[in-house]
Amino acid sequence: LVPMGPGLVNLLPSLVQAYHAGSPVVAITSAVPNDMADMDAFEDIDAVTMVKPFTKWAARCRCSDHVPKYIRLAFTHAMSGKKGPVLLEIPKDVQTTNCSTTKITPESFRPTGHLTGDMESIKQAVELLANAERPIILAGSGV
Repeated sequence: LVPMGPGLVNLLPSLVQAYHAGSPVVAITSAVPNDMADMDAFEDIDAVTMVKPFTKWAARCRCSDHVPKYIRLAFTHAMSGKKGPVLLEIPKDVQTTNCSTTKITPESFRPTGHLTGDMESIKQAVELLANAERPIILAGSGV
């Protein structure tokens, strides 16, 4: 959770690193009120466009009743497929307006499906490593 303007700019290197490492990060930033957006207001930055090249998903929630849906979407995108960072921008007027009390349960955004490796491939890798003269494993970029 970072403030708009300088807070967002300071977050950028972390989002880039998370993107290349395949680390799931849900970043939430503030924004100018909806009625002041795109009017060159103080610290008005187009955060969504700025982070798109190095996030899996970025969006601006323009209505307080949609906050639970957007938070759910943010976690779903961060945790699905190759994991990575996402950004949700919530304007100040949306933050200060009451919204529905929709409960967001963790089960609704946790990854599903095959979460373990193929046992035959694992056995083959173990055998190759055990018989290697100088074993080495190179892993990275979300591996």
